Amino acid sequence: MDQDQEELTLTNLGNGGAVELFEEELGKLLENILDPNTDPKAKRKLSLEVTFAPNSDRNEVAIDVACKSKLAPMVSAAATVFVGRRHGRTIAVTHDPRQLQIQWDDESKPRSVDGSRKEA
Repeated sequence: MDQDQEELTLTNLGNGGAVELFEEELGKLLENILDPNTDPKAKRKLSLEVTFAPNSDRNEVAIDVACKSKLAPMVSAAATVFVGRRHGRTIAVTHDPRQLQIQWDDESKPRSVDGSRKEA
């Protein structure tokens, strides 16, 4: 082999493709960590897989590089709905229809201690 040829490294593997794939998946992983809809303590995983397939003479090797990440799933959102019938149709609503809803007009809104209006 020629002395001047560049040896294979992670940096030049796939003409730099391995590093690009890793950085792209790393970006997705970091976004997943910052996502408030995921479990902050869940472990994430990033795998760089390199597959080598030599020819029968063993002097040439085809290389395939893949990068995969295992991210934290979205956390579930819990809610309660109230089910009933209206005009013969089954419906679900978000507020208990048996509980009175107070409708505040601007004059009757409760005031805080400092005199300002509270939001209802």
